[in-house]
Amino acid sequence: MVAVPFIYFSILACLLWRQTRTFGVASLMAVLYAISGFFSILIDVNDFYGINVSASADDVTFMPTFLYCALITLLILPFQKVARNPPRQIVLKDERFFNLICFAYMALLVVTVLLMFRGVSTVLHSDLQEMKIESRTADGVAATTRGGAASFLNYFADFSFFMLPFFFFSLCFLHRHFLFNLLLFCTTLMRVFISLLSVDRSRPLFWIYMAAFSVLFFRPYFSKKQKRVLFIAGSTLAYLLVAYFAAVTVARFHFRSTGTSGGLIAYAGQPFVHFCHYYHNYPPVYSFYRIFPLFYSPILPNGDTLQWHYFLQTGIATNVFTSVLGVFYADLGLIGMISMVLCLHFLFKFVLNRVVKHEMNFSGVLLMYAMAIIPLWGNISYWYNVRPRMMTLVFCLLAVTRMYFKERNSLPEARG
Repeated sequence: MVAVPFIYFSILACLLWRQTRTFGVASLMAVLYAISGFFSILIDVNDFYGINVSASADDVTFMPTFLYCALITLLILPFQKVARNPPRQIVLKDERFFNLICFAYMALLVVTVLLMFRGVSTVLHSDLQEMKIESRTADGVAATTRGGAASFLNYFADFSFFMLPFFFFSLCFLHRHFLFNLLLFCTTLMRVFISLLSVDRSRPLFWIYMAAFSVLFFRPYFSKKQKRVLFIAGSTLAYLLVAYFAAVTVARFHFRSTGTSGGLIAYAGQPFVHFCHYYHNYPPVYSFYRIFPLFYSPILPNGDTLQWHYFLQTGIATNVFTSVLGVFYADLGLIGMISMVLCLHFLFKFVLNRVVKHEMNFSGVLLMYAMAIIPLWGNISYWYNVRPRMMTLVFCLLAVTRMYFKERNSLPEARG
């Protein structure tokens, strides 16, 4: 059964490609789950159960495998509409607000670099394994650098991923000055830059996911010159991010009994296996503390974290990758998980049917991104599971609302 997700999502990606004769955003999502499924097979082949993975081979049975494939498919399929009916153009009817957000994040980027450059430089010139351990202490580089204003920036930093559509729209439709587009592109890396303080790999990886999604969506609007420049610049940046990812992976896993390769296999393949483990062993806590984290305090009155509280209650840790379904199952139970996925499926279909048109408003692009994050990062976990990342959804919805009312009341002539 452990090979089923790899086989199934590989076939699904091919079917989605054949349907439109183009590799679109839905195909990308399917491929990401297929890659994760391939590493799940390697976990089984190398028998990493109980070593780097908190599960056993007996957990991988028919029912959780069927649920995993079926429910993830429901999250992916609505985005196939983007490939079937790509917009002929994207229009912006509130350029002043667009500029305001761009310049605000350029300013935040400058502040971030000024506050954190020394700390990031210290981390990158030190032993990454030691820096990772130190980042979890109260007197580590990450803790001392993030004090005061830097901590405040964290609540705005994750929205920098949403600056990718701003950059690509400016590049393809507004044709702004090279320096403006370069600075705008740098704002998309703001959260990645901050994550270097804690020797984090997930934010660089998520940026790659979002950048790939952006390239596929905006691909029809690139000129030949833009394609060449993006290929060269993208390849260079991808090389740097992959090199960083590899260095951190070696630092994190080389001392383990399974070595670096074993740690990487477990890291990439554990979401499906852990979901199966949860299905058979985890007693759901029935709480929305990770689904809507803004409504919950992560720290209880006695000083314990909610995560620790539920670990004491269930005896199973949840600070591992379990896919988006694993989070839904752990917090909502079987019926709740299925209901949540069905609600998201119909929500995605409803919204995309209304925003993905021949002439698509930029507010619709932002809304599409906010929804796509869930299945895009779903092969790892649920993206909006902590307060700062949930704030990105709040900021996005506020921006979409502002643009939507401007679009309804705007004159016919609009930039696009």
